[in-house]
Order: sequence, then C-alpha cells, then structure tokens
Amino acid sequence: MVAENVQGVKNVVDGVIGAADRVLAAVSDTTRIIPGHGPLATKADLQLYRDTVKTLRDRLINQLVLNAFAMSPARMDGYLDALESFRPRCVYGYASS
Repeated sequence: MVAENVQGVKNVVDGVIGAADRVLAAVSDTTRIIPGHGPLATKADLQLYRDTVKTLRDRLINQLVLNAFAMSPARMDGYLDALESFRPRCVYGYASS
C-alpha cells in the first residue's frame, strides 16, 4: 500500500545517510573533508549534515501512504487495521472523480 515513489525517495536518502556513516567511520576529528559544494568541512560538520538528513527523512518519509485507487469494500478492514496501527494525528485526502 505504500506508494512506490515514496519508497524510492527513502532509498535515495538512506543511501546518503549510509555514505555519510561510511565516511564518518573512516575519518578522524582532524580530517578536512572536501564536500561537493561549500567550504572545507570537518568530521563534526559531516555528522551534523548526516543527523539533519536523517531527522528530515524520519519526519517526512515515516508516513503512511494508502492507495485510494485500490480501496474497496472488500479491502476496507485492511485499511482500517493500517490506520489503527499507525495512529496518525491527521488524515489527508482528496476528492477524485
């Protein structure tokens, strides 16, 4: 039921976090890091970037996306179970024809 494009974005962001983890494991506190953009960075700068990306991922991607096109009376119990276990603070929807 999770939209494929949301999972694709999560995979890319997880790759960024994983790459930062690998670099952080390989460098010391005195290592200077040359990023793709911006000034020279330190290990602490990279740690802050990694933590920020992870926080954003957790806040934006950790959401439940239910496919309304597959919704039917026969599948309604599954949708209700998903909503009850996720316990969203808000449910967004849109009308379609």
